[in-house]
Amino acid sequence: NKRYQIKKLSLIKAKINTSIMNKQICQHVLNSSFLTHLDLSHNQLLLSDLDKLLQILTQDQSLQYLNVSMNQLHSGKDGRYDGLDKYATANLCKFLKRSRHVLHVDVSNCGLVEE
Repeated sequence: NKRYQIKKLSLIKAKINTSIMNKQICQHVLNSSFLTHLDLSHNQLLLSDLDKLLQILTQDQSLQYLNVSMNQLHSGKDGRYDGLDKYATANLCKFLKRSRHVLHVDVSNCGLVEE
């Protein structure tokens, strides 16, 4: 297994969707034990993508900054808010609890609150 030494990965407005997330991003994060900053803001990520990413990130103790703002991270249909999935919330809490180095997590403007 090849390990990458990239510390900061910023993929803002990179049109990342579920397919790209599953095939490339998650694999890269798994192989990068030095990653401290991950910015996936302004993409096409769904709640299921965040959930999968958090499961992987829970294993990584080096991440300090995570930005997934401006994505559709709600469980509603047709872009409407229907509440944050309890399982995803539990994974976010688990990630925050286990990640001793996390300083910043941004999930703003993702449709997680009613307007």
